[in-house]
Amino acid sequence: MVLFFQKKRVNSIILILLFPVLMSFSCDHEQLLLSHLNRGESGMSAWCYSLTGHPDFPDPTVDEMMEVCEKFNLKNLFCFMNPYKLTPAHETYDPVYDAKVRAFLKKATDAGISVHALTAEHPDLIWYPDAFWHTEQLFSLFLDFNLTLEEGVQLAGMHLDVEYWDYNRGWNWDDFWGDIYNERNHEMSRGFIQFAADLKAMIDSYNKANEKRLLFTAAVGYCQHEKAMKGLIDGNFYQLSLFFDYLVSMHADMAVTTERILKETREELDIMPSYIGMGGAIDFETVDEYYLFAERVAREYMNNPNFLGLCVFNFENLQELK
Repeated sequence: MVLFFQKKRVNSIILILLFPVLMSFSCDHEQLLLSHLNRGESGMSAWCYSLTGHPDFPDPTVDEMMEVCEKFNLKNLFCFMNPYKLTPAHETYDPVYDAKVRAFLKKATDAGISVHALTAEHPDLIWYPDAFWHTEQLFSLFLDFNLTLEEGVQLAGMHLDVEYWDYNRGWNWDDFWGDIYNERNHEMSRGFIQFAADLKAMIDSYNKANEKRLLFTAAVGYCQHEKAMKGLIDGNFYQLSLFFDYLVSMHADMAVTTERILKETREELDIMPSYIGMGGAIDFETVDEYYLFAERVAREYMNNPNFLGLCVFNFENLQELK
């Protein structure tokens, strides 16, 4: 049974959810990051791959992870974890891994850090009905694990990563990107909407039965909203707002097309609360350009209640920012 899939460019992009508190700056890069981006009571957030329990990903100690959280004032993490290794009844259960995850969750909670379970990283688990059972199983295992945590410690929510890369198993990507209507694409998108509704119902039922308040959130490309508004597929932000507490919307080529990104995000924030996704400094000519862009977008939406922050990924690459 396949659980983990390598995320594209996981070592070349940073996911940070930056809150709208950026100020003008004239200091060097390290001082900019530590003095400007750390302002605000909410701190920053990041996607995290250091708790995967998989040999292809980093394996820092809990203390090393907490050092990164403290240095960058991280207050919200989307952590990619292996729920099978957290389930004693499963053949791959790993007591050492289980202890590490629990230790990190305890220390994160004590430090005021919210940890969400990031899952369903592969497009098969999102778009293809024959794999929906697997995603539901992942959710169910995380929900069961959450009930075993000590009092005062729990997951903050379930985070769905809606990926668009695949192996051409169903989507016609030429039609999708070429704005050509394709019934198969539309059919698959309708299936995704129904599946999102089913997952929300699962979490709502869990919250009610166990007096919990797990959030249900998703990272979604702006392209999905754009194509849906053209009638090519289902899944615009209006529809998604019915199922998700908030979105992390991803946008492309923002180093080159700032005005287009601002136009897209104005539309998005009129609909529902969202983090605005952006690429890391690798997409810009200089690190200064990257931070100037972040500042501009943050200033644009500082007074918009639906603007939750800016997003780039990931936790591991934070250690490379000097």
